[in-house]
Amino acid sequence: MHSPIEIFKILSVSNDLYPPLESLKTQGGVFDDIFPTSYLDHNLHPSKISSLKTEQDLYLTNYKWYWQLYQITIQYILIEGIRNKKIKLQDLINFLMSYSSFFDLITTSQSKKKRIRYNWSATIISIFETYFNEIEKSFEAPKKYYPYLVTITESLVLKFETWIRHYLACYKQPTISSLPQENGIIREKDLNYLLYDEFIIEKFDFNDLLYFRYLFIAKEGWNLRNEIAHGVLIPEQYTVELFNWVFFAFLRLAKYDFPTAERNRLVKNRKQRLLKL
Repeated sequence: MHSPIEIFKILSVSNDLYPPLESLKTQGGVFDDIFPTSYLDHNLHPSKISSLKTEQDLYLTNYKWYWQLYQITIQYILIEGIRNKKIKLQDLINFLMSYSSFFDLITTSQSKKKRIRYNWSATIISIFETYFNEIEKSFEAPKKYYPYLVTITESLVLKFETWIRHYLACYKQPTISSLPQENGIIREKDLNYLLYDEFIIEKFDFNDLLYFRYLFIAKEGWNLRNEIAHGVLIPEQYTVELFNWVFFAFLRLAKYDFPTAERNRLVKNRKQRLLKL
């Protein structure tokens, strides 16, 4: 029997929860003889499969077929864990405080003379407090009540992008771009660019990076960041399963170290503790 903390550790670091990379390497797609090079995305829009100019794109063309099988385990762990009171909100908070940087203080300058310190702990707790409450309500009246997760799904997706940008900033990597075709206009890179950043590619586990791309930005996947940004999804598409995919991505991100000047003393050596399953 695993403790709640051990369950979150497994969800955060175990690559056994991902499709094996060897299975994703088939040139042209695992079902190339059945499916054409274009397909309908989950909103029934024609969507051309991205070019195979990189190995990452080749993996993504095959990813969704395998993910449909592997995601069942993640859904089961989260839903049954809550149903059986094996994992609770306080367990998640304890895990994040001990093994992630998400509650660390961040220092920023609003002017030359004014510096402020902040973190996203209140937002994170609010998101997951709503999630646990909604799931538990649905257990009490499964035929009458379905969890309302629209707001917290959108919020967690936005916070994921925030944390990817913050990760680069912690390592003093640029998070802005200036394109010649835009006459030198400087803008923040969004997740479509951040997940292909060379520094991110170097630092992140490829299994994590592939999943993040599949879930948030890939046409072959859910393209969730862009669908939310453009208001494409309807309320019925914000399902428990969808939130759990984002929850899983959030847990995968939790294991990465965000070096800040003001480190939370409670989380010293967390990386070593997290990897010791």
